[in-house]
Amino acid sequence: MLAQPWYGFPGRPEDLFGTSPGVSGKSKWARIEALQRRVEFVLAHGIARARFLAGERDVVWPFGTWLTRVRLGLPCENAPP
Repeated sequence: MLAQPWYGFPGRPEDLFGTSPGVSGKSKWARIEALQRRVEFVLAHGIARARFLAGERDVVWPFGTWLTRVRLGLPCENAPP
């Protein structure tokens, strides 16, 4: 049975707080590339957030900040090619 019930949870306490991979991929290089993109996003988001909190309201947020664009109506970068 592949489907999980809505009320399911890990059977052991160790499973609740174990590591959870942030990215996945079939090859080592695909995972490394995904981790690099994630680091770049986190840095760009941190810079945009710091500028916004400093009072700069025309900040363009990095691509991937969907809630920032939809809920707050702030400008975001376009998707990369």
